[in-house]
Amino acid sequence: MATYQEISDWITTTTYRQIKISHTCWIAHAKEICNIPLRRAWNRPKNGHRKILCPPNVFPYILAAFIRYNML
Repeated sequence: MATYQEISDWITTTTYRQIKISHTCWIAHAKEICNIPLRRAWNRPKNGHRKILCPPNVFPYILAAFIRYNML
């Protein structure tokens, strides 16, 4: 399984720096949508609600990275 940094770097180089993953929680939200197992972050609120969601224009690039790294 690829690290968040590897996914972020791959997206940045693939899109010629047009898309920058500025929040790792975008990747975590995309993992949750795709039913990829993830651990609970130490700083996540107890109620489990995400404050920052993955933007719709970035989601396809994260999904492509998941496919690239055989996570789906």
